[in-house]
Amino acid sequence: MKHFLPFQLLSWFFTCVTSSYSQSHSFANTREFNDSVIQPNLEKATYSLIYFYSDTCKYCHLFNPVFENLSTLYNKNDTGKSVHENESFQILKTNARVNKKLSKLFAIRHYPTLKLLHYPSKEILEYEGKRDLHSLIDYIESKTLIKPNYANFQSGVKDIQDPRELFRGEKEKVVIFIMSHMADWKDYHYPAHYIQSIANLYRAVDFYVCHGDDPQHAELLPQFGVSNFPSLVYIRSRKFKSLNTERLAYQTNYKFDGDKIGGFISSIDLDQSSWRLIEPVNEAQTSEETISSEENEENDDFDDIDDDDDDDIEHIEL
Repeated sequence: MKHFLPFQLLSWFFTCVTSSYSQSHSFANTREFNDSVIQPNLEKATYSLIYFYSDTCKYCHLFNPVFENLSTLYNKNDTGKSVHENESFQILKTNARVNKKLSKLFAIRHYPTLKLLHYPSKEILEYEGKRDLHSLIDYIESKTLIKPNYANFQSGVKDIQDPRELFRGEKEKVVIFIMSHMADWKDYHYPAHYIQSIANLYRAVDFYVCHGDDPQHAELLPQFGVSNFPSLVYIRSRKFKSLNTERLAYQTNYKFDGDKIGGFISSIDLDQSSWRLIEPVNEAQTSEETISSEENEENDDFDDIDDDDDDDIEHIEL
């Protein structure tokens, strides 16, 4: 759906008051504006994607983390650098219940609403797709040719490249075990996910995510007794504590959230009896097993060749 801003209405609503963006208390990339500073904000970019929300809307609260992630990928970061130096694109938000002029100007009838403004032509498109991060990124690129700047945010949570890295060094580690299809963990690399806040709070600890359906990580599941997802282990000096790892925990799985993880980590030293020993991945042993396995395969192949030769000799007609 699209419409155009009437010139008279646009002139009446827009003021020439100098303004600056008010930033979210949680995320410096968030830009919020109101009725008193409409034109100075909108004229800064060729395209503006505007999020109209209401504080009392439960669907807005569900969408807010996605919006924060989207703002991080497209707006200026904390260093003041932007992926779009000429401000060809920006993401804004406004409280539509409070800012009646903006609501009328953009014909807002429900919340949350996302509208894309092309400022030179005053054309407005209403976004009607799925309100997830990846769908919005695709939409923005299809309409503006603008790509996200993934360098705007450095994740505090790592993906496991080599399982042996969990047992190297003295630094304590937290490993979250998930499955790739879990919607709650699709955007864990982005700042609005609660695991990023927890990782930022406990900077002395390395945070990892392990995909339980990745064959390269298969040996970690029995090593830590993981049969339930999502779950967590805390590693310290070749010992570990676990949270939610057993299948019996599925009944309370929905409570596996930031509060539960934060509470577990903050109380990690209260019960010393629950630490369990772990055996690190033995690189030398793995190599020996591989060599031994290869030798056995060679011997098996050699035996097969001998058998084939015998069979051939038996069937030769003289």
